[in-house]
Amino acid sequence: MKKVFTIPKWMTDYHKKFILKEETKCFKTCSKCGETKLISGFPADRRNLDSYSGICKTCRNKYYRARYARDKDKIKALNQKYREDHKESYQEYTRKYRADNREYFKDRGRKHYLKNREAVIEKSKKYYQEHK
Repeated sequence: MKKVFTIPKWMTDYHKKFILKEETKCFKTCSKCGETKLISGFPADRRNLDSYSGICKTCRNKYYRARYARDKDKIKALNQKYREDHKESYQEYTRKYRADNREYFKDRGRKHYLKNREAVIEKSKKYYQEHK
């Protein structure tokens, strides 16, 4: 149930705006879908006065998924070009990330091996025969 609040006549415009802002700071309306959602449903954006984007996370994700589906080849080419142009820094980042998350990658490799044991063994036998 929404609280009804009346603003007294003696208040200035500044105070009216302040009270309304305080009353509605937990919610925001998406400019794309028009739904009013909790402020946690909006990504941070320092350029706006309330420090949140005008488009909710759901609409933003839909937009980026559609954009990726439409321009998949172009985006992949741009990413590949970036990795080639910044090869050393990319390798350094990857090396550091893998070192910091060593347990995760170990566990992931173990699960993959157990799930695909026969295929992994066949592949390693084939590689051994080709590289004696």
